[in-house]
Amino acid sequence: MTVVAYFLFTRAPWTASTLHHSSQDFPERPSVDPIFNIDLTMEDMMARMRYRGLPASLVRFRKYGSTYQLAKWFKPTIHTMDMINIQSVWGSRWNEWGIQPSRLPAMAPFCGKGFITTDGPVWQRSKALLAPSFRGSNKYIHESFQTAVTDFLDKLPSDGETVDLQPLFSLMFFKSAREFLLGAAALVKTDGSICPVSDAAFLEAFQGSMRGCGIRFMLGPLRFLVPKVLTFNHWRIVHQYMDFYVELALSNRATELSNQSDNGMTGNKPQKPQSLLQNLAHHTDEAVEIRHQLIQAMMAAQDTTAALMSNTLFLLARNQAILARLRDEVASINTSKCRVEELKSPRLLHNTFSESLRLYPIFTGLGRTALVDTILPNGGGPDRDQPVRVTAGTKLLANFYALHRNQDVFGLDVEEFRPDRWEQTHPNIWQYMPFGGGQRSCLGQQRARADATFLLVKILQTFGKIESRDDSGWAGDTRLTTWNANGCKVALFRK
Repeated sequence: MTVVAYFLFTRAPWTASTLHHSSQDFPERPSVDPIFNIDLTMEDMMARMRYRGLPASLVRFRKYGSTYQLAKWFKPTIHTMDMINIQSVWGSRWNEWGIQPSRLPAMAPFCGKGFITTDGPVWQRSKALLAPSFRGSNKYIHESFQTAVTDFLDKLPSDGETVDLQPLFSLMFFKSAREFLLGAAALVKTDGSICPVSDAAFLEAFQGSMRGCGIRFMLGPLRFLVPKVLTFNHWRIVHQYMDFYVELALSNRATELSNQSDNGMTGNKPQKPQSLLQNLAHHTDEAVEIRHQLIQAMMAAQDTTAALMSNTLFLLARNQAILARLRDEVASINTSKCRVEELKSPRLLHNTFSESLRLYPIFTGLGRTALVDTILPNGGGPDRDQPVRVTAGTKLLANFYALHRNQDVFGLDVEEFRPDRWEQTHPNIWQYMPFGGGQRSCLGQQRARADATFLLVKILQTFGKIESRDDSGWAGDTRLTTWNANGCKVALFRK
């Protein structure tokens, strides 16, 4: 029946403009299937599987303009790299656009309702629970992270052996995030039992889950076509890992409350929560809700920093002149007692991360759905500079990968890694959005940049030479965040 309907619809004398009355004035990416755009979906999926999806998106913007549309799932989908439209959706009219209609159906089986998948009161409550944990870590480089960095560097090969740093960064930052979010080192069952899922198995399943969610999000109503091996099998492992620690935290909380009751509230003062998990256990005893909040926090705390470090070392290993200047700049930095503010002073160091994030933003694109009838301020009329009416349910995808390649803002050499451009280039917050922007910008962005800066300083102070060992270019592997499909293969030589 589905096949029959598809052929009837694709051969009917209808166009996308007759199916909806939203955004008629935007240029349209043509499709042989004006109902479901299955041809365009397959084209985009094939480009994504070949890690060519991001360059292909640039070609389309050059062809159709900075904002264009296609009809999809009976409602149009608008693609934009236009700063004025992005400012409206993420800034002045942000409450008229939401993420829940598109993200929650794709991600709910994995991570439920939280600050990444919902709007309104649920989002506000989740953000209020998580934000203090992220803010509290932004003044100092925590001692536990410094120890983790030392252990990480000690285990790296330093005799010129080729090593892929990307999975090693991912594992290190996972362990750091685990302490920060779960307090896992302090959580020990009285019977001596350990988590049935290893850290390595969890990390592999977590990354597989992120990739599966990205595919489900892209396919929309056809998400049921995604093989279970890419989704549910990974989700089950992640849930099993998290549930072990959630159960233990709730058990500890119940024991604490029992002791308080037995002592008539006159005993020792309750211990202040030392991790996000402990804090959540103080607010609710709903194990599944806690699990979901932790998974979403893990997305913000772990994935961002590992991707940033991998991309930055990938670029530096291929730009030896910049690497040498950086090494000289950070040589005198004392990392033993390090405040985050101290790491912001070296200009080239700061500009290097800004340039890495420009070329390869952590979020190469983000989507929103119109919650009410609204307008986009730019893209209509013969000169494409007039407002356009948008009806509720319309989807919009902002492409930050393309936004960061605007030659009017960043110069003609937008594909070049040139940190010194930031001495003259000062984009506004809607022209440069490596972590998203507005009310829903990434909670972990300050921690990600601070931790990455500290780690890069330590690497430069430890290794006198870093060589690239891979001639392959950067290939965007888009999950929910975007990674280099070719990794970060280098050779390290200790001083």
